[in-house]
Amino acid sequence: MGAQVAATSLDRWDEVADCYDATRGGEVRGRRQARGLAPLLRRGVPVVDLGTGTGVVAMGLREQGFAVVGLDVSARMLNQARRRLGTGLLRADVARLPLADGSVTQCLSVWLLHCVPDPGAVLAEVARVLRPGGRYLVLPADCPLDADADWVTRLLDELQLRLEVRGNDASNGHAALDLETLADRAGMRLVAQHKLATAACEVPAADTARDLERRAYRWLLDVDEGAWQEVVAPAITRLRGAAAPVLRRTRPEVVYILELRGA
Repeated sequence: MGAQVAATSLDRWDEVADCYDATRGGEVRGRRQARGLAPLLRRGVPVVDLGTGTGVVAMGLREQGFAVVGLDVSARMLNQARRRLGTGLLRADVARLPLADGSVTQCLSVWLLHCVPDPGAVLAEVARVLRPGGRYLVLPADCPLDADADWVTRLLDELQLRLEVRGNDASNGHAALDLETLADRAGMRLVAQHKLATAACEVPAADTARDLERRAYRWLLDVDEGAWQEVVAPAITRLRGAAAPVLRRTRPEVVYILELRGA
């Protein structure tokens, strides 16, 4: 493989691989994000998808004619991706890429950097493999909510924040990520930002409650019993008691375009 996969907490994604698509929008979400990313990518040049997960974004880009190589540390997530993509997948730690220096023209990551222990190390590794002038498109998962975000989305955000304050693992979901500073340290610069169409889907309240109960979100995997009873259980009860049978969950998304200096 060219680089040993680090035994880190990222392997915990194996535990949510089977329910990941059902709780994160699946192929509908992947195609929507791919449509937003496509105009920002160079045609005729391979795309490296870092943290490809179940491959829904890579699938959407391939459907639009892009050649995509997907990398992920989780074997079970890659198994899901393989069903969609077949070939062009590699198991690897994004902080130790099995790619040669200066070998990549463009790469991207969707909902990745909030999950890694050291985002700066990932950006430094990306800078190593990019050619001068090469680009890294980042779609983070921690964009601020719109003022009119629905109460379910706000409930989940508050839940993560309370777990972080308690010291339980919430995947750094609310940690501030200064991409411009991290990029500068890695030898890259922020050249543009693009807002994608707001993500929206209709989800029954009972489905969201069930997702919490089965710990479908990675930030619930290490929650201890005390935090569960104090923080998570009341949220489940509120969702179960919701009067509206279907709720709309929305979140804005912004793509940051980083470019390697030295072009």
